[in-house]
Amino acid sequence: MARLEVQNLRKRFGPVVAVDGISFSVDTGEILVLLGPSGCGKTTVLRCVAGLERPDQGEIRIDGSSIVHLPPERRNVGLVFQNYALFPHLTVAGNIAYGLRHGRHRISRRERNAKVAELLELVGLSGYARRKPHELSEGQKQRVALARALAVEPKILLLDEPLSALDAALRVELRRELRRILKERGTTSVYVTHDQEEALVLGDRVAVMREGRLEQVDRPQELYERPKTLFVAQFLGRANLWPAQLVRQEQDKALVRIDETELEAEAASPLSSEVVLFFRPEWVEIGDGPFLAEIKEAQYLGNRWEVHGQVQGRPLLLYAHEKIEGSLRFRIKRAFVLPQS
Repeated sequence: MARLEVQNLRKRFGPVVAVDGISFSVDTGEILVLLGPSGCGKTTVLRCVAGLERPDQGEIRIDGSSIVHLPPERRNVGLVFQNYALFPHLTVAGNIAYGLRHGRHRISRRERNAKVAELLELVGLSGYARRKPHELSEGQKQRVALARALAVEPKILLLDEPLSALDAALRVELRRELRRILKERGTTSVYVTHDQEEALVLGDRVAVMREGRLEQVDRPQELYERPKTLFVAQFLGRANLWPAQLVRQEQDKALVRIDETELEAEAASPLSSEVVLFFRPEWVEIGDGPFLAEIKEAQYLGNRWEVHGQVQGRPLLLYAHEKIEGSLRFRIKRAFVLPQS
């Protein structure tokens, strides 16, 4: 496969700046997920890499060679759409083999049949070769679309929210299978989604976008546990964000004060005196502790209770194994300190 580099990419649509000078790279065999709210520019980035949009500025390279001026058919880039885009008149085998019948990917019938059989087995659809798209479930259609994109052995595979049209249970099943398939093939991939859980499960790294810019690019665990900006902390997962006073900072550790309580936490640097204490609901330990919360609401979620409360006017979210009412004491087991802006 190949390495993808995007440098200083910019794209406008009239007065709207869709992509505002972003740069990133994707190593050979890596899955990079572009994550962000609707309208943040992630699909535009994908379309620029595919050649479906012409950037106003910037460079796109595969293995060091520029592709920014090449038409889509000469980039050797595969694209999997949200709506599958299967040919209704062709069989499953015909859809998968379509790219192998035309252009520079053309191979003999014998090689084509062998390739189709291999891909059907890879995506778990052996025995479905003669079926038409209308005879398939939505999940099976998406597997066929993936197999068709992989058939031509693209250097880079681009996936534009390919699971968003599926029901929740099927999405969970297919995202696990999708990661297995991409890693087994060693396919360099860029995956677009607005689903946070999907991004954390699928990506080797995740790039969080906001208003055409990259907020943070990091491994899923780093993003979840050590966000570098308030936007990432608020957008990715559930979080408590409390204003605090910085007492002192030593490299990646900080001592902060909330009311009369001081606590130590990991820190992003550099920090000023006004900071924000970030901690996940699961980082709250109920029992003896310096903080007293007044409980406002408890919602049952099956495997836990989601408890909402207040601490001196600050909102608190935590998880509990049983319903809690009235008030409780707690401590913060772990936290991360962020700048206020």
